[in-house]
Amino acid sequence: MTDCISEENSERLAVQSKTEIATSRLCIILLFSLCILLIEFVSSAASGTKLKWYRGALHCHTTVSDGDSTPQEVADWHRNNGYDFIVITDHDRYTDVNALGLNCHKDFLVIPGEEVSAKFGRQEVHINGINTKHVVKPLKGKSVEEVLQKNVLAVRKAGGIAMVNHPFHTGRITEGNLASLGGFFLLEIHNAMVSTGAEHEMLLDRLTEMGKHVYGTASDDSHYIKTIKKDRWGSPGNAWVMVRAKALTADNIVKSLENGDFYATSGVILSELHITDKEYRLAVVPEKDTTYTISFRSGELAVRQLSVGTSDVYRYSGKEPYIRAKIVSSKGQLCFTQPYLVKLKKKYRAR
Repeated sequence: MTDCISEENSERLAVQSKTEIATSRLCIILLFSLCILLIEFVSSAASGTKLKWYRGALHCHTTVSDGDSTPQEVADWHRNNGYDFIVITDHDRYTDVNALGLNCHKDFLVIPGEEVSAKFGRQEVHINGINTKHVVKPLKGKSVEEVLQKNVLAVRKAGGIAMVNHPFHTGRITEGNLASLGGFFLLEIHNAMVSTGAEHEMLLDRLTEMGKHVYGTASDDSHYIKTIKKDRWGSPGNAWVMVRAKALTADNIVKSLENGDFYATSGVILSELHITDKEYRLAVVPEKDTTYTISFRSGELAVRQLSVGTSDVYRYSGKEPYIRAKIVSSKGQLCFTQPYLVKLKKKYRAR
């Protein structure tokens, strides 16, 4: 009898032990599953977080062409002076930034590129290729329009996006030259080295009114870092873009450039830029003893609303073809935002 009871207890203990083991395994599986779900939730939340602003230089030269500093020195200067990314754009030369180990910092990005230095007669027709995958040789044409079109398409074929540089430097690239240009392109409306002024804005306005897919940029066209001159001509830190993107990667930066989610500046920084189908709202990060004039524009430099202060909002009447903003500080610093097409209730999107 005792042996039977002992045998029953042993069986009961064995069953209990198996049950406890099974329960423990189930708990481990459930805990693991919860961890996976938590990771997925955190990743999902992170992807839905606020977009971040990144400061970038779209036009930089090095010793690979006619700059005075190596690609590493150019990257180091910009990283040490508050930039998040640069594009190396040497004349007709492609710099393999990864082969040189230039992307070794998580907080700083070097994007490959090139300044395709084409010509029509004596007139320069320079086009930056941003995030290209190989060198683009300058192509000739029978007109300025043909030179532009061939080289913009060549940049696209190389995997990049095109930026038409300093349109009034050695001649005049006009809206007539750009009107037939197919595909998306950026337009350098403020080049701190060789080409600035209201005529650049007028060119952007005329193209926008014509329905062209184009956004305005600002850049240094930097050549001199080791020999920064007193007037800072050709030196870095004078003009840049602020790009709003999901993350600091070449693909995300390019996507935001294509979607017009950036502004061009020579020193004015925005704390807010909010564009809806009802209003255009912005605010400036104020500097001490500095005043700001904010203008909302549509048409050739036509001012729709003007104010002095650090923030303003423009509510569409519906009669404007588009609205963009310009901010001028009492120190002479500028900021240009991108056009919003009021009648179509959208920004352009890259095609």
